[in-house]
Amino acid sequence: MYISAFQSTRKVRDIEKNARISVLIDTDRPGEPAQAVLLEGAAELLSDPEQVSRLATSIYTRYLGAEGVLAAEPQSWIGDPENRIIKLTPEKAFIWGQPES
Repeated sequence: MYISAFQSTRKVRDIEKNARISVLIDTDRPGEPAQAVLLEGAAELLSDPEQVSRLATSIYTRYLGAEGVLAAEPQSWIGDPENRIIKLTPEKAFIWGQPES
């Protein structure tokens, strides 16, 4: 899992102190049961500008779309020298609320 973050944020400072992290992804759909996945593992901070640019562009495109990523604000984030990518290599995954098949 890749997460974009800036060097000055608490999450990056915390990872620099302790690379063991967890990430919770859940849904919040009214009238539907909650579903979630919890990932735990070792995090690595990626800072190589070329790698950060490539991964950040991919992340922002996923959420903003091919046109949205071209706007001034995500473009300035992509090129910001403080931008980092958190790479989580999950060692454990916990899933709950899966729909029945």
